[in-house]
Amino acid sequence: NEREIIYNMLLSIVIPAYNIRDYIHRNIESFQKVDDKFKDKFELLVINDGSKDDTVEVLEQLLREENRLNIRIISKENGGHGSAVNRGIDEAVGKYLKIIDGDDWINVRDFEEYIRRLEKTSVDMIVTDYSEQHVYKQFVKRISVVDQEDYYSSNTLSSIFPMHGLTYKTEIFKDNNIRLTEKIFYVDTQYTVFPLKFVKSWVYWKLDLYQYFLGRPNQSMAIENRLKHIEDHRIVTESILEFYKELNDGNLKKVTYEFVLRLINARFIFSFLSKDRNKLLRETVSYIDKYGIDYKFQKNQRISYLLYINERLNRKLSFVVFPIANAKIKKLVEQGI
Repeated sequence: NEREIIYNMLLSIVIPAYNIRDYIHRNIESFQKVDDKFKDKFELLVINDGSKDDTVEVLEQLLREENRLNIRIISKENGGHGSAVNRGIDEAVGKYLKIIDGDDWINVRDFEEYIRRLEKTSVDMIVTDYSEQHVYKQFVKRISVVDQEDYYSSNTLSSIFPMHGLTYKTEIFKDNNIRLTEKIFYVDTQYTVFPLKFVKSWVYWKLDLYQYFLGRPNQSMAIENRLKHIEDHRIVTESILEFYKELNDGNLKKVTYEFVLRLINARFIFSFLSKDRNKLLRETVSYIDKYGIDYKFQKNQRISYLLYINERLNRKLSFVVFPIANAKIKKLVEQGI
């Protein structure tokens, strides 16, 4: 059977890496600490996305005495995070696939339990918790992804989950030719959403698996970088809106609708902060019309809705709406949106 030959390991972990020589050690060392009895169950695919620093040399030094981890360093021309994930999908030989960015790491104890459980499951998607590691501010925030007890499982999708909490069957990507957009930021959103049409069963395990490093100055989530790459955000947002528009499954469409509202909310905020404010605000409203979004008032998205109504009224309320938006969004930025 061809699939049995291809998927001859339990788990493939794709590790996109670009110019992270100062951070990659924490990632690899966390896997080195995993009990040896689990190390033949998973492979690490470090995708060096054209790093200009000595990321590869640091990796090779870390692995000089390593003989138990199944690890491959795959170097390629720079193509962005999506390109690195795509290459990882192509190379993966594990039944399941998980993405762990090169500057993040794992909770070793919970990873070992995760492997034990992975051996006994056959669902299409596994959802786990993760922690935000605010290293420079010296605190950790545990994110409980599902408000249920351990081993919760369902055939009905209840939410769209963040990349850090997801593991998918590798065949979903390979068999359906799912590809992320290359040479842009924010494609983790595509990774979380695009496979969902093919997920028939999923399970949630209350394990604090992924350790998400936050606070690095040049991190893509910093507000300055978000505005710098606002065109990338548009491309990804439109790709999700296209996905939403084509959905026929009622439950998946309902869940994706809630996610789409969050994307539009973010788009309004980034547009307001942009130097091309008026153009981008008008453009955001055009998305709502183009993709038939029933854009309703949401308590946690008041500012976006005010900006939306103001655009609908040809900015006649700007003298009131803009000062309110400016004050509220300033607070959001200070809180690290």
